[in-house]
Amino acid sequence: MQFFTHEPPCCPSSMTRFRKRIGEDGVELMLSLTVDAGLKSNT
Repeated sequence: MQFFTHEPPCCPSSMTRFRKRIGEDGVELMLSLTVDAGLKSNT
């Protein structure tokens, strides 16, 4: 993001539908991959 905006980057209801589609295991996997990527990048 190059500048501040008052609008969210995506529609919250779209995220809810996406989470339902990938299921709890998919959400857990994505979270663990995100944490691992953050740890590897030292941020």
